[in-house]
Amino acid sequence: MFVERQLIPSGLAETVPGPESAAVLHGLDLGRLSGYDAVLVLQAYAQLESYVQARKAEVMAEVGLYQPSPGDMEKMATPDKYSADEVRAALTLTRRAAEYEYWFSYFLATRFRPVRDALSSGRIDKARARVFCDWLEDAPDQVADAVVAALLPKAGGWTTSQLKDKIKRLLLAADPEWARRRYERAVQRRRVEGTRHDDGTVTITGQQLPVDQAAAAICRVNAIAQKAKRAGLGSPIDHIRADVFLGLLDGELSGLDDDEIIAALLHAAKEAAQGDEDDYDDQLSAGTSAHAHADAESADADVDPSPDPSSDGDVDPDTDGDPDTDGDPDTDGDSGPVGDAPGPDGGGPCDGAGVTSLVGTSRVGAVGEVRVRVSTLFHLDDFPGELAGWGPIPAHLARRLVKRQICGEWRFAVCDDDGGLLYAGITRRRPAGWPRPPGRPGEPGRSGSGGGPSSRNGIVELQIPLAQLREWQADLPGLEGWAAVVTDVVRQLDAARVPVVEAPGSAGADVGRDADVGGGAEARRRFATAGLRRWVQIRDRVCTAPGCRAPASRSELDHIDQYSHGGLTTARNLEAACSHDHDLRDHGWRVVQPEPGQVIWVSRTGHRYPARTPPIIEPFPPQVSTWQDTSNVQTGIDDFTVTDEIALDASVYLLSRWEGSPIWLEPAYVERAAEGPIDSAAGPGRRPHEPPGRPPPDPTADDPPF
Repeated sequence: MFVERQLIPSGLAETVPGPESAAVLHGLDLGRLSGYDAVLVLQAYAQLESYVQARKAEVMAEVGLYQPSPGDMEKMATPDKYSADEVRAALTLTRRAAEYEYWFSYFLATRFRPVRDALSSGRIDKARARVFCDWLEDAPDQVADAVVAALLPKAGGWTTSQLKDKIKRLLLAADPEWARRRYERAVQRRRVEGTRHDDGTVTITGQQLPVDQAAAAICRVNAIAQKAKRAGLGSPIDHIRADVFLGLLDGELSGLDDDEIIAALLHAAKEAAQGDEDDYDDQLSAGTSAHAHADAESADADVDPSPDPSSDGDVDPDTDGDPDTDGDPDTDGDSGPVGDAPGPDGGGPCDGAGVTSLVGTSRVGAVGEVRVRVSTLFHLDDFPGELAGWGPIPAHLARRLVKRQICGEWRFAVCDDDGGLLYAGITRRRPAGWPRPPGRPGEPGRSGSGGGPSSRNGIVELQIPLAQLREWQADLPGLEGWAAVVTDVVRQLDAARVPVVEAPGSAGADVGRDADVGGGAEARRRFATAGLRRWVQIRDRVCTAPGCRAPASRSELDHIDQYSHGGLTTARNLEAACSHDHDLRDHGWRVVQPEPGQVIWVSRTGHRYPARTPPIIEPFPPQVSTWQDTSNVQTGIDDFTVTDEIALDASVYLLSRWEGSPIWLEPAYVERAAEGPIDSAAGPGRRPHEPPGRPPPDPTADDPPF
């Protein structure tokens, strides 16, 4: 098809980026450009983007300096710890991302003005400007100025990696003693971080570690993995390294010498090959055992016998709430046994060799707070659970983690039809037949007072719609091993001090034993009881500040109407706030509550950022089963069944996922599937639905670095 060419203005490549160049570029018909001109337009847009980034950085640096004042024009001389929080709320960023962006902008505006000018003129882009700021942030001024003067004129012609290398060389040559001090200061900021990927996996990184210790640690992990490989472990070497690394960190392999670690890996591989822990029969089939009957008969004896939570211990008096750390034993309710005899073994902890870690989970510590629907634990659906602070997890993993934390604190949340919280509590009942992990002699914190469950062993949140709970109540024999758990939840619900409204649409704002409905001595206390604290944590889910994802179970409790000003300690007047955001209240920020379930954070500049309490049970679209028997895959499209409720473009979306897109589906692997089944000789782990891309690495190859 012939299209008449549109000529670009002469001198476009030399035009200074700004409003004029934006108007010129906006008037171009991109489909009528020649290939040569299209490249020039691309470069012009890149320069314009750099100009916009520079202007954005200038205003961002200004935003962090404002402080409350009558005319809204008063500024601080220098930023403080909370300067980035207005940026976080205004741009909906995480706290860490906002801090990084703000300080980058501030340094451009104050210390690295030549870099800012180069960015504004389009001679470098934001990525190269970041390199200058990151690497020269703590360099002496005279050294930083010399490096910028030497490298900035040529920086636009280098990749970021080349630019980093040149900066490092100049820094080491300019001031070796400063380089040594810089290294020592960096080690003082050493830390471990975890990053969640869109495929559900996690990367653990040790940041700013001493190079000698880090090198020794890697050498040891590699040596153990190589020795295990020679001992007959068939997994790829990268998998073995990962299993050793995790096993040493999570405690599974602690206290073992290298030979014992290898023996444990071989044993775990043998168990993993025998079956999956997440077995349906193990979930529900133990109801006829003596353990189930004993569990149900003893339900009256040791579960939250008092409707009055005032006997619970106060939280730390040095804070306005309790972050409920793992070290704080739970005092809500009497102590008692976690469950009865172990019952039948539920199988190994792994899906199978090569799918999950070979390291077992019988001695692994708690993973935090796991949230899951009881119907998912019953295998009535496969809705995703949640690992608080990490995000959604697939159903099979949620079931496995609930089993792992059988000795933890089990909370339950009874919800209305819209997923709103009606009643919350804890249960000491456990499904009959579930295996109990063996104790570790001499290890503290394996149970609460009296040997009962403890939040230091993790938290499990059982989510139950009220209507579904009533259905299960009418058919307890059909629940088999879960009958005692459901019976206990029903007992506590029916014995609630304030009757739970079972009509559709009830807000559940101040109902249930754990919610203070106003009045009484409890509302006059400064510190919330354990029951009230738990209620707020379950209700709020996360810190209520804009963009913050800190789990409420690790946050503090903040009085919306401050206690020192007469505010009451009630569910309606409490919100979860992490320690950083709690401190915002003392640095110019305010919180107001126009209605129950909604708070508004008011910043230093007067902007209002609303935050509504999320539902306990999130609504999901109908589940789409897309995984097929790969032996008959032909086209990758025709073999998939799509429901009428969700219209899918099969050429774009096929495989279900649990986050990252509106209907939690990810791009189809059509090209790979269209080629038909992939022969196993093509490489281990290759499936017809594997996305096209570079081939998987040879598991026998061991090219450094690993």
